Amino acid sequence: MHKTIIAILCFLFVSLPLAARAEPRISIEKTRIEMKSPVLEGATVRGEFEVANTGDAELQITHVSPG
Repeated sequence: MHKTIIAILCFLFVSLPLAARAEPRISIEKTRIEMKSPVLEGATVRGEFEVANTGDAELQITHVSPG
């Protein structure tokens, strides 16, 4: 009985940290916009990017800024 309890505790000790490693992972295939001509200073440029969550937890995007 004592060995069974120790075995169960060892299993939980090893497996629980592995289960807690679920993480979101952001995936963006296209990260640049190719312009056909030069962009003048002050001009507005628009583009679209597909964002996917390839991880195994919820992905929360809370802030986006031009970079």
